[in-house]
Amino acid sequence: MNDYPKDSAIRNDPTLIGQMAYEASLAACPQYQNGDPRPSWAQLSEAAQWSWSRSKQLP
Repeated sequence: MNDYPKDSAIRNDPTLIGQMAYEASLAACPQYQNGDPRPSWAQLSEAAQWSWSRSKQLP
């Protein structure tokens, strides 16, 4: 089952970047909203990995 509050906190944590952030997010929410499983880090496209790897913009 997905833990959306935990996933939101992970996505907004500036200390989590890249594969570490994605894998923490994946552990919190292993499925898309339609029930399909989310891919592993290795299965992500280069663009998706880049998106997870860039620094978070703080307000």
